[in-house]
Amino acid sequence: MSYELNAGGKQLAEVIEKVTWSGDSKQVARKLVFTVANKDSDRFLPKVNINEGDQVQFLEDGKLLFSGPVFDIEKSGSGNVVTYTAFDLMFYVTKSDINRVFDNETPEAITSWICSHLGIPFGAAASTGIPVYMPWLGKKAYDGIMAAYTAASRKNGKKYIPLIKNATQLYVIERGALCGVVLDGSYNLTEANYKTSLQNMVDRVLITDKDGNQIGVVEDTAAQQKYGVVQTVYKQEDGKDAQTEAKALLQTLEQTGSVGGSAMVAGGTLLGCGTKMQEEAGIEDSPELCFADFVRLGGAGTFNEEIAREFSEISGEAVDWLDDLGADFGDREPYFGVYQPLNVARNYSGNGGASAFITALSNELDNYIGKNAYIALNTRVEGLLTDENGAVVGVKATAADGSEVEYYAPATAICTGGYGGSEELLKQYNFDNILSTSPSFVTGDGYRWLEELGAAFTNMDFCTAYAGGIRTNPDNFFDFNYFDVTNGCLWVDVNGNRMANETGADSKVKSDSWSYADQNLVYTVFSKEMLNPEAGVFSGGAWGSVPEDFDTFMAQLIEQGLAFQADTIEELAEKAGLPVDAFTATITAYNEGCATGNDPFGRTEQLVPMENGPFYAVQTMPYVMITSGGPMMNVDCQVVRTDGSIIEGAYIAGEIVGMANVGGLNSIGGMGHGNCLTWGKHVAEVVAEKLGK
Repeated sequence: MSYELNAGGKQLAEVIEKVTWSGDSKQVARKLVFTVANKDSDRFLPKVNINEGDQVQFLEDGKLLFSGPVFDIEKSGSGNVVTYTAFDLMFYVTKSDINRVFDNETPEAITSWICSHLGIPFGAAASTGIPVYMPWLGKKAYDGIMAAYTAASRKNGKKYIPLIKNATQLYVIERGALCGVVLDGSYNLTEANYKTSLQNMVDRVLITDKDGNQIGVVEDTAAQQKYGVVQTVYKQEDGKDAQTEAKALLQTLEQTGSVGGSAMVAGGTLLGCGTKMQEEAGIEDSPELCFADFVRLGGAGTFNEEIAREFSEISGEAVDWLDDLGADFGDREPYFGVYQPLNVARNYSGNGGASAFITALSNELDNYIGKNAYIALNTRVEGLLTDENGAVVGVKATAADGSEVEYYAPATAICTGGYGGSEELLKQYNFDNILSTSPSFVTGDGYRWLEELGAAFTNMDFCTAYAGGIRTNPDNFFDFNYFDVTNGCLWVDVNGNRMANETGADSKVKSDSWSYADQNLVYTVFSKEMLNPEAGVFSGGAWGSVPEDFDTFMAQLIEQGLAFQADTIEELAEKAGLPVDAFTATITAYNEGCATGNDPFGRTEQLVPMENGPFYAVQTMPYVMITSGGPMMNVDCQVVRTDGSIIEGAYIAGEIVGMANVGGLNSIGGMGHGNCLTWGKHVAEVVAEKLGK
């Protein structure tokens, strides 16, 4: 096979160091990342000049696999390597808002209109003939397409997939239909780690009245010509000039960095106890009920009870404060936990994910920038500054221009995130053979700095991990495929033994099952019967990021030595290198449990026997979403040393606090963002009081 990469009309074969791409038929937007050598010392190396907005094309044997503009450019510290990121046309669908009431229109007609409105090349949309009523005012275009087809699906029972076919046009196809070229990979628009330039770009703003009727438009036509249309909606407010406010929303690509961290790519579930939204919904909650959930779900004795009680008392105030800042909570309806149910509904979602929270906070922060607040973007903190007594008095950093700078302050809040982006730290805390969906910038720097100052740590070996990762790229633990094995498949360790009820919703069971396995290596085992969508083994009949062409993909895994296929259980054990007797006994016991309804691990769902071949075993490992341990702290978020003393001047907030330190050894829905918001606000209040502000 021969590959060709063009950018801005330039052929880049001589200077390309690496090309990676991701996306498949079930994912939203596909991305292409490529690095280019840029060594001035090598006079034989061609020089290239690629800019944001330049069109990128990636071809295999002359067939177009990917097409889309450059959205981000990043130079290495040495300047010898430049990394470019491009997204395909689906980016515009996922990022743009639309404002229209679709009355008695079919999903295919709605899709066609959206493409025409946003200037996106339209191929075809699966015909349903089912009219729907859908008021879609100020909501994402992609969600509109999905909502329309979901409404049709309820009537005809069919499933539909929007995608960019042959890299050039948007199609909506029926699941199972041939779709031409699709790219295999693990990241989609909602999961990938991408730059702020991508997040913030808006070049068309629709102005509506309070009823959602469009009354004007503000746009940056030059940006549209270069990048395409990314659209949002501004609803007119009393006392504000609509044109001025709309213009303020226009944002083109920038290279100055942004606030938000991991939250900008997170789903947006937030936990808070005793909120106005609960009161509106008639839900009675209390700090006692919240704390009881931590004990019940997380396990007594596994967390700091004083910290958990403090969180239970103040988290609702933090959510209300965010609500008052104008955060978009959508329908404002509290709901029960996403992993295990809470005693009462105290989870909330931002409209469009956690970015809704960041937007509200950023808007509030803007009121202080240049007055009594300052943000240094694209500035990397290298470590903490301390005085002769060991108190933290500021940070040392490297500025965007490469210069070394120092910032001094009476209080330093360390909000550096977890360590899920550091393979080194994951291995240090007993997570060998683990993959990661964490952003690559979450490297655990804060842990290292505080460890140097003698900080005590707890629950560092616990994380929220998902099952079924397949390490198809041995050189990059961010680049992998996965099976969506929330239900049904058997998990067998290297000794041929099952480890848990594979259908359990308890994320601790899932992560423990892997972490206690030898080197985190687990064989995900299934049979031909389990491949039947009606068996319901794979959640929703889905394969996670695995392509629809299962046979082709499995053949690739087998060739890589990552999967095994056999006609008998004994043969499968031999091919996979598992103890034949133990593995055979495991499958026999499971099949007997299916027949009697008495599974050895208490499994009551997806009891599909493994009796008829072919049989499959895939080497899988966990992929971490968020690390859950952290430094020990007091109720004022001050860091505690191993000897029990306080590191003066040092405070923590956000993911580094650790969900497990507040809620114990379980992944309680909303605690990730809950820690960020609650402790972030609390730190500010504590410091302000100490400084007399």
